[in-house]
Amino acid sequence: MTIIKVGGKIIEEENTLFKLLNDFSKIEGAKVFVHGGGRLATGFILFLSPLTHDRKGTLLNTNADTIAGETAKTSAKSFDVTLVFCFEKNGVLYDEQDDNSVIPQINRDMFEEYKNQGIIQGGMLPKLKNSFHAMEAGVRQVIITNASEINSGKGTIISNG
Repeated sequence: MTIIKVGGKIIEEENTLFKLLNDFSKIEGAKVFVHGGGRLATGFILFLSPLTHDRKGTLLNTNADTIAGETAKTSAKSFDVTLVFCFEKNGVLYDEQDDNSVIPQINRDMFEEYKNQGIIQGGMLPKLKNSFHAMEAGVRQVIITNASEINSGKGTIISNG
């Protein structure tokens, strides 16, 4: 495994960044790219991977919904945060087989009711649990939507009410 940690002006200058990423893509085998953060308000995009470990050397795939939710909660202390969970469906659905059966808005009471009825289950459970935790921690808005609709306002809006 090759681990590359980068920071400083290399990330800030387009030409050096492009060369670094191109060179990084050519490294064979397992590789990790670590960005040191650099200078928190320069408009950089931070990518997080939901990999953790068991303290014995085994990598674990932590639920990415949890990582996104925790990141949103922490960020809400300093920013006006909107958390968007995007995937292949149009939002939280009444009927998992009908992509057009979107629940336009859902609050915690509705979530509990739909969960008890078996309408909401599986992978939607951690998305919604993390959504409500994020809202409670100060995240302004949470939306669950199709990946192609992240700027449209379509999907399911999570509410505290």
